[in-house]
Amino acid sequence: MLQYLKPNVAYLLLVLIFLSAGEVLAQGIKGVIKNEKGDPIPFVTIYTKGAKHATTSNVEGVYALGLPQGTHKVFFQHMGYETLVTTIEIGPVVQAQDIVLKDKTILLEEVKVSSKDEDPAYAVMRKAIGMRSYYEHQVDKFKAKGYTRGTASLDKMPKVYTWMMDREMKREMKQYMNKKIVIETISEVTFEKPDEYSFKIISSKDNLGDSIPNPLPIIMGSLYTERLAEQLSPLASNAFTHYRFTYEGIFEDNGRHINKIKVTPRHRGEGLYEGTIYIAEDYWNIQSANLKFRNTVGTFRVKQSYAPVQDNVWMPVTFDVEAELKYMGVKASGRYLVSVKEYELELNPDLDHSIVQAKGPLAERKTAEEEGPKENVAKTKRQKEIKRLLAKDKLNNREMRKLKRKVARETKAQELKDDLEVKYVDDKMEIDSLAGKRDSLYWAEARPVPLSKEELEGYHHFDSIRTVQKVKIEKQKKPKDTTKVVKKEKSAFGKAFSATSGVFGDFIGGGRVAKINKKHRIYWSGLFNGLTFNTVDGYRVGGSLNYSKRQDSLLRPVYAKLSTYYATARETWLPEASLTWRYGPMSRGSVTLKGGRDTFDFNSDSGIDPVVNSLASLLFESNFMKLYQKDYVYIGNGIDLANGFRLKTSVEFSDRMWMDDHSDLTFIKWKNIEYSSNEPDNVESDKLEFERHQGFVTDLSLEYTPRHHYRISKGRKYMLYSKKPTYFAGYRKGWAGVFDSDTDYDLVYAGLKGSWDMSFQHDIRYLAKVGKYLNTEYLSFPDYYHFNNAQLPVYVGSSFGRFRMMDYYEQSTADSFVQLSGAIYSSRLLLKRLPLLNQMFFREMAFVNYLYTPALGNYTEVGYGLNRIMNFLSAEFATGFVGDDYQGVVIRLGINF
Repeated sequence: MLQYLKPNVAYLLLVLIFLSAGEVLAQGIKGVIKNEKGDPIPFVTIYTKGAKHATTSNVEGVYALGLPQGTHKVFFQHMGYETLVTTIEIGPVVQAQDIVLKDKTILLEEVKVSSKDEDPAYAVMRKAIGMRSYYEHQVDKFKAKGYTRGTASLDKMPKVYTWMMDREMKREMKQYMNKKIVIETISEVTFEKPDEYSFKIISSKDNLGDSIPNPLPIIMGSLYTERLAEQLSPLASNAFTHYRFTYEGIFEDNGRHINKIKVTPRHRGEGLYEGTIYIAEDYWNIQSANLKFRNTVGTFRVKQSYAPVQDNVWMPVTFDVEAELKYMGVKASGRYLVSVKEYELELNPDLDHSIVQAKGPLAERKTAEEEGPKENVAKTKRQKEIKRLLAKDKLNNREMRKLKRKVARETKAQELKDDLEVKYVDDKMEIDSLAGKRDSLYWAEARPVPLSKEELEGYHHFDSIRTVQKVKIEKQKKPKDTTKVVKKEKSAFGKAFSATSGVFGDFIGGGRVAKINKKHRIYWSGLFNGLTFNTVDGYRVGGSLNYSKRQDSLLRPVYAKLSTYYATARETWLPEASLTWRYGPMSRGSVTLKGGRDTFDFNSDSGIDPVVNSLASLLFESNFMKLYQKDYVYIGNGIDLANGFRLKTSVEFSDRMWMDDHSDLTFIKWKNIEYSSNEPDNVESDKLEFERHQGFVTDLSLEYTPRHHYRISKGRKYMLYSKKPTYFAGYRKGWAGVFDSDTDYDLVYAGLKGSWDMSFQHDIRYLAKVGKYLNTEYLSFPDYYHFNNAQLPVYVGSSFGRFRMMDYYEQSTADSFVQLSGAIYSSRLLLKRLPLLNQMFFREMAFVNYLYTPALGNYTEVGYGLNRIMNFLSAEFATGFVGDDYQGVVIRLGINF
C-alpha cells in the first residue's frame, strides 16, 4: 500500500501553477454531480473497471473524465451515497453527463445493545485489525499514474507581524492575501516492497511564474500503517485502548457488504482521528474513510477512497486532505488532492492470498471476471489457523490478538531486512526535461479534476500581476524622454543620505547576503545582532563576516568566519577567525581551524545563555555567568570510521587569564541585591582564582550507534535516527611542557544515551555517564567537568538532562562523577487526563536526575512539567535531595528552540 512518505507534507503552504481556464478533453464525459436535492457533491471518486481511468469532482461538483472511444462501465463513489454504476458509449466528442447520486440506504441490523453488551462494531474491527498486516503487505510492486493538486491561501495576518515588514514585503504580502496558490502535477509512481518508491514528474507548473517546476509527487497515507507520523490508525494493534467504535449499519456497494463504523477518540488531544471508516464484510479491508484530526497548527480532514484494481485487490484512488491552519494569530487554509489511475501491480508471491475469497453478493454472482481466486489448501499450520479464525462469526480480544499476530508473522517472515538508508521524496524524484514546458492545451486535456472558481481566480490574479511587472520592466528599458518635466533635484545632503542609508542600515541590522557567484557567498551578521552584556566586558558590540563556498543547496564544503567584538567596560577588542572544511562526504569528514581572543564562560559547553544572563544582569543585578579570557588556537576533526561509528579529535593551545568584574551597570537598583564577584562558588574548592597560564589540551572521543539510519542527498551522507542507544567514550589530556604548557591532567569518561518509543503516547529518554580524573597535577577551573544546570528561573535549550536545582558551577568537579538522567514525555500522563486540558496540545514530562561526586555525595532530583507549549516552551517544577536532606522546590521556564 502507499505509505506515508514525508510527515506533514499535506499541510505545507504550496508554491504553484499558471495555466489557462478552459477544460478541454479529446473525448470522454464531463458534467456536474449532485444529490437528490440538487446540491453539488464535491470530491466524488469516479473510475472505470480496474481503475484504468480515474478522477474526482472538484469542490463545486464538476468533473471531467477522459476516456478512449468504446464502451465503458463507470463508477461514481462517494461516502454517504449509493455508488452509481453506469455503462457509457464514448464517441469522438465529449459527452455531457450530469449525475445524480442517491442517499445511501444503510441497513441497521436488528441488534439490541444493553449496557452490558458490546457494540457490534468491535466484532468488525477485531477482524479488520487482525487483517491489517496482510493488506499492508498484499502488493509486492506496482506502477501507477496520478494527478496531484495542492492549494493554499493566507487568510489572516496580524498587524503586529506587518509592522516588522518593510514596504516591499508588505506589498508582496498584500498580493497573496486571500488568493489561491495552486500547484498541479502529473506524475508516475512506482513501488516495490518493503518501502521503495520512486517518482517521475511528467508535468508541473506554478502560477507564480517560476521557470523551474515545483512538483507535488503522489503521496498518500495508508491507514494500514499503524502510525502515520503522529497519528494512530484506527486499525492499529492498540486501537481499542484509544478509540471507541460504534456500529452505524451495513450496505451493499459494488457487490460487497460494507460496514459503516463511527470512530471516536477515548480521549482528546493530538494523535487521534475521529470520523467514519467503512470496512468490507468478509474481506475486512478498508473501502473508504472520512476522518479528521487536530494538532498545534490546525484541523485536518482526511478522505480516502479505494477501488478494485483486480481480484480482491482494492487500492487507493483518491486522497483528499483539507487543512485549516491557525497559529499565533496567522490563519491559512489549504488542500492536498490526489487522484490515481492506471494501476499495474503484482501480488506478494510469499503470502497466502486465498485467505481473501469472493464472498457475499460478489460470490453469488459467480461471474468469472469478478470472483476471487479458487480456494487453495493452506500450506502451513499458521495459514490454517488464520483461516479458522476468519471463519468465526465473532472474535474476542484474545482471538483478535492471535489473528493479528499470526498474520503479522506471515508477512514479517517474507520481509526484507530493514534498510538503513532512508530516501526522502526529493531523493526519489526524476523530473522530465519538459515538465515545466507543457502548454495550456496540454494541461486542459490532461487535467482530470476541473479547476474551481477560486482556483481560476487565483491564476488570473497572479497572471495580471506578472503582466503589470512585465510592463514596468519594459518601460524601464526605454530611453527617458528629455522633453518631460524634470523633477527637482535633491540637495547634496539628500543624495548622500539616499546613497548611504541603505548601506548603513545593512551594517547595523545585518542580514544581507552578497552572492559573488553561484558557489561563493558573503553574509554580514549586523553590528547589534549579537549585542550582549556581562559584568566582565560590559556591553559586547560587534559582528561577524561569514563566507561560504558551496556546490549545491545542501553541501557547503568551505565555511569561513571573521568576527570581532568590542568590550566597552574593558575597552578591549575581541577578534576571532575560523575556517571549516568538509571532506569525504560519505564519511562526513569535517576539519575546523579557529583562533583568536574572547571571553569564555567557565562552562562553555552547557552554561547560561548570554542573552538570559544579560537580562538578569541589567534588570535584576544578578551576574550568574562567570568568565575568563582565552587567547587560543584550535584544530578539530570529525569523521565516520563506519556507519554509526564516529571519531572526534581536537588539539588546543591557549593562554588563559583570570578576569575581574569591570562594570556594575544595571537598569534597576534593587534593595539587598548586588553583583557578586567573578569567582564561582564550588564545593570542591574555595579558591578558584588562577594565575595566568598556558594550556595544551587534546581531546579524543568515540561514538557508536548500532543500526543508525541515514540519508544520502546530492552525494553527501546525513545521519537521521536509530532505535538503539549511542555508546560513547572519551579521553581528555592536558600536556605539561608542550609549548611551555602548564596544564597536566587526565580525564576519562564513558556512557550511553538514547530514546525509546515506549508506546503511541509515551517516549522515554535516558543518559548514563561516568568519568574520572586519573591525574590532576595541574588544572584550572576551565578544565573541570561541568554539568548542565538551570539556576535561573528561565533557561534556553533542551530540558533533558538538566539539573534544575543546582547552581551553575557549584558541583563542577575535578574528581570522579556519575550522572544518570531519565525522562518520560507523554501526551497523557496526569493533567492531560482531565477534561478541557486533554484537548490542548502540550505534552507532559516527568524526569529524574542523579549525580554523584565525592564532594557532593548522592544528589537526586525529580520533577514534572509541561513541554511543547506553543511548540517551544516548557514549564516545570522540581525537588531535590542531597542524601536524605530535602532541598526544596523550584519552578523553571524553558525556551526549547
